[in-house]
Amino acid sequence: MGKTVVWWGFSSCATSLNVLQSEQFLGKTGVRTMFHIECESGKDIRNHSFFPTEDEILLLAATQFNVIGCLDQGDLHVIQLKETQPPHPLLQSVPIVTVPNNQPSDMSPSSPPKVTHTAPKPKVTASKLTSSVQNVTLSLETTSTSSSSPPQYRNNELERMITDNKDSSELNLQSKGLTDQDMEIVAYYALRNNQVKSCFCNLLE
Repeated sequence: MGKTVVWWGFSSCATSLNVLQSEQFLGKTGVRTMFHIECESGKDIRNHSFFPTEDEILLLAATQFNVIGCLDQGDLHVIQLKETQPPHPLLQSVPIVTVPNNQPSDMSPSSPPKVTHTAPKPKVTASKLTSSVQNVTLSLETTSTSSSSPPQYRNNELERMITDNKDSSELNLQSKGLTDQDMEIVAYYALRNNQVKSCFCNLLE
């Protein structure tokens, strides 16, 4: 209680409890952790999602939260988070270079381009539920797209597990403490396999 944490990943959340009852997400049995998040910077992506009925909200990286409540119901743990503003920006905005219509694109050194920063979008306030942080089981629905070239980072144990389960429709990587670099390996080797329909893993913060 009262602890400040920073959420460093991009996470898909849902505004509906019914979505989380699916075994592909939170489910109804086993040890589970659910986050109830009060967030102002989350982005509503229902109109851009392949699953509009899931009421998806995208939780942005480098978002700071304060732990305001915890509930232990046996196999189900509920943690309540509330977004707070950090004392300084945790992630810098990407500058956008704008070129006037009446000016050629190959601008001379004497005429530097105008550089502007993207303005923040209107606040989106909603209660969101997710299951993707350290020591929390996350289920991902695979798509047919994957990286065109293998990642430079190698994890021999992870690659061996993917190879051993290449003919399975599910890939269980729970309790492996996967990092962002490990997820690149999963995206290239596992998600490009048409046999793999679901991947269950734990993301390490």
